Amino acid sequence: MVIFEATRNENLIATRDMIVHGQCFDGFFVNQADDYLTLFNSDVDQWIRTEYLAEDLAKALDLSVSAVAEALMRHKANVTAPYIKEMSFWFTDDDLTTLYASNPLWASVEERLYGRAPTILRSRG
Repeated sequence: MVIFEATRNENLIATRDMIVHGQCFDGFFVNQADDYLTLFNSDVDQWIRTEYLAEDLAKALDLSVSAVAEALMRHKANVTAPYIKEMSFWFTDDDLTTLYASNPLWASVEERLYGRAPTILRSRG
C-alpha cells in the first residue's frame, strides 16, 4: 500500500500520518485498511500472498509449485516495479505499532497467515 500510495495521482497522495494509520484515498474519501478487509475477509478459504505467490496459487489450484512458477515467469506475472522492500526504510517500530493498533482486523489476519506477530515484520524485511 505504501508503494501504491506514493505513486498515485499527485492530488491524492496520502500523508505519512495517513499511511502510518493504514489510511488511503479511495476516490476523494479516506478509507482505513480494516475497511477493505471487512469487505473481503468473510468466507475466505485460501489466501494468496504476493510474496508467496507460486506456493499459494499452487495450493489453491491443486497444481505443482514448479508448474505455477513456470507459468508466472512465462507471463511475467511476478514482475513489479523496483522499490525498497526493507520495512525499516518505510516504518519505525513505533510506526508499525501505530499501524497495527489502528487496524486490528488486518493485524489478526496477518498473524494468522504468517504465524507471527505483525510488529516483528520490520526485522524480516
